[in-house]
Amino acid sequence: MLLNDDSYNSPVGLDRNGIVLLLWENGTLCGSISPDELLSYVLGSGFEVITIGKKKLVRSVPTELNKDHNQILELAQGQGFVTVEQVRRRLSWTSGRVIDALETLLEEGLAMIDNGIKDGKCQYWFPCVSSVYSFVGSDT
Repeated sequence: MLLNDDSYNSPVGLDRNGIVLLLWENGTLCGSISPDELLSYVLGSGFEVITIGKKKLVRSVPTELNKDHNQILELAQGQGFVTVEQVRRRLSWTSGRVIDALETLLEEGLAMIDNGIKDGKCQYWFPCVSSVYSFVGSDT
């Protein structure tokens, strides 16, 4: 059984298992729908898709990310993490500004901190933007 959301007025429906269906008629898609519209429909209210650099993130936290947070997330894309010193040097910020922004990202669950670094500099990891993966016990 197909449940069509008439209030949305799009060629998207849900089957009884909640699976998204695109509605087809005579071999063609009924209407047009953009990837962003489909994503919004699937996620529903309370979620927002934001673009940071080349990545799209789904934000479900109520805190508004400001320009400082976005710049740190963009900087973290290369290695998956940043240090206070890296951000301070690359963005020409004061240490206080860097720490304030990083603390907000930690509080919102967007960052994790690694205090176990040999050089004594904490690394702030961002799994949401990282393309770097390593697993405990792996040789890679």
